[in-house]
Amino acid sequence: MTTRERTLDGFDRKLLAPLISGAVLNPVNSTIIAVALVPIGVAFGQPASATAWLISALYLATAVGQPVAGRLIDRYGPRRVFLPATALVGLAG
Repeated sequence: MTTRERTLDGFDRKLLAPLISGAVLNPVNSTIIAVALVPIGVAFGQPASATAWLISALYLATAVGQPVAGRLIDRYGPRRVFLPATALVGLAG
């Protein structure tokens, strides 16, 4: 059995670091947004309760975007998806 056949059958250990970092950073991201709701509300003259929809929108976009991104990566490859996605994030920011 070649190395290529083993990696296709089993779990690739290169995925371990991104999976762990994603699991660790997601709660940090949520905490940052929750803390930022009050200043965002103040900037727009709204109470924090009126800005709570931002968290819902974030989770909805994540729930829809991650499977779509995974499908695009499976179809076109990670390098072809990463650069346009990075440019889109830059434009949105």
